[in-house]
Amino acid sequence: MKVIMQQDVVKVGREGDVITVADGFFRNYLFPRSLAVAATASSLRVIERRRAVEEKKADELKSQAEKDAET
Repeated sequence: MKVIMQQDVVKVGREGDVITVADGFFRNYLFPRSLAVAATASSLRVIERRRAVEEKKADELKSQAEKDAET
């Protein structure tokens, strides 16, 4: 089963990762503790949008830092 990690879990995955786990592990451990959600088409789109926004912010910060370094 594909899931999206909501929090970092040691030896499992980091927040935002899309990973494959056993159904029972998700159902009995990850989901009840709100550590992961099922990877549906809509939730994957949300993750992609978040990553795009974060990447854009990082690019803007980098270009601003380079601009500041020149002056």
